[in-house]
Amino acid sequence: MLRIDQTYIIHAAPERVWAALTDAVLIVKWSGTRAEYDARSGGAYILWDGYVRGKILTCAPPKKLTQTWQPRHWTISNSVVTFTLRKTRGGTRLELAHENIPPAEFDDTLKNWNEFYIGAIQVMLQAETRQAKTKQKRRDARAAKTTRSRKGVPRARKN
Repeated sequence: MLRIDQTYIIHAAPERVWAALTDAVLIVKWSGTRAEYDARSGGAYILWDGYVRGKILTCAPPKKLTQTWQPRHWTISNSVVTFTLRKTRGGTRLELAHENIPPAEFDDTLKNWNEFYIGAIQVMLQAETRQAKTKQKRRDARAAKTTRSRKGVPRARKN
C-alpha cells in the first residue's frame, strides 16, 4: 500500500478551512454534489453522492481531522486520511496524509486530491477572500466619499 503526503497553503483562516472540510453545506458548494458530514469523532460522512464514505476517527477543530476513506470501488477498508491545519501568515498550512492507497489507485488519488478536493476548497475560499476584499474596498470608497462631502458642508455655530 502507498501513502500521499502533501502540503497546501490556503489563503484563509484555519477556522474557515476547517469549515470547508467538515460543513456539509460548504462541501456541497466546493464539490458540486450531495454530501453529508457528521463532524465529530465517531461520526460518518458521505461525499460525491456516495462515491466516497467513511467514519471520523479524530475531530479536533480547527487543528486535526482523521477519517477513514472508502471509495465505492476500492476493495480495501483501511485507508485513512489525516488533515492537519496550522495557522500561518496570510492563511493556513494544510498537511494531508493519506495512508493505505492501493498501488493501482495512487495516481488518480493524488490527482483527485489536488483537483477535486483541496484544489476545489482553495478555489472556493480564495474566491470568498477576493469577494470580501472587493466589498471592503467599496465600503471604504463610500466612507471616503461621505467624509469628503461632509467637509464642504457649513456647520451651524452655537452662540
